[in-house]
Amino acid sequence: MAKIKAKAQTANIRIENVMDEPSLYFRPDHLLIKTLIQVFEEQTGQQGKPLAMGGGTYAKSMPHIVAYGPRFPGAPVAEHQPNEYIKIEDLILNAKIYAHAIYELSQKDWNL
Repeated sequence: MAKIKAKAQTANIRIENVMDEPSLYFRPDHLLIKTLIQVFEEQTGQQGKPLAMGGGTYAKSMPHIVAYGPRFPGAPVAEHQPNEYIKIEDLILNAKIYAHAIYELSQKDWNL
């Protein structure tokens, strides 16, 4: 940010009210990620893989959490759109995944 502000000053531009959030990243081999992928695979029969996305997420508000679900691979992008929706069968499958994930995560020794 300091470099950007310095360049802007040379053009007589002032930068104010900049908000910055640190990146959220977990290694793919992290116990949390491995557990969530395992649960996804067991519940769906599909191969799971971590996904990095841009934008903000509630997961940045607390340590040691990640965004998880609910759109499945290949499903249309409906979140944050007018008339946002989810298919009932996907909603039910998400509930099963979340319940299983909560159980599996509660069984781990986290040593945080």
